[in-house]
Amino acid sequence: MEETTKALNNTPNNKAPGVYGIPSEIWMVVIEEKSLTSDLAKIVYKIISTIYNTGNLPIFMTTSIVVTVPKKGDMRDPVNYMRISFMPTLIKLLAKIVATKFATIDQKYGLIEKEHAGFRSFEECAAQATTLYEIVKRRKLKNQKSWICYVDYSKAYDRVPHMALV
Repeated sequence: MEETTKALNNTPNNKAPGVYGIPSEIWMVVIEEKSLTSDLAKIVYKIISTIYNTGNLPIFMTTSIVVTVPKKGDMRDPVNYMRISFMPTLIKLLAKIVATKFATIDQKYGLIEKEHAGFRSFEECAAQATTLYEIVKRRKLKNQKSWICYVDYSKAYDRVPHMALV
């Protein structure tokens, strides 16, 4: 329950409500009541608990509105469009809870190497680039060779099995 409350408190207002038109502000009603006795609070916590305990999403949470936004280049080429999914706000809430749980487990057991800064709070691209620069510079001063390989997976996010992550 505490995780849900924390995720709700960190949910921004005035964002796209998703396919069902339910804005995230509605879920704030849940944390404003102390006893969690309203029907809405019971439903929200029941849905989240069931998903967490079974690992299965209700079908209504798997539907999104997908829109395409032009990037640059020839607009006749589908590659030059970015897809944005407007997901139900309840699945966004669940994703925050899962991400927080994963971060907590990672901090405790060190599942991800500390050098991998992606998806971590208070980490930024500039710091990673600076670190890489310093490593290469120091190796050069010692007459040591360095090899760097950048891998940019095309449409990587689109190819992740998101249901497997939940």
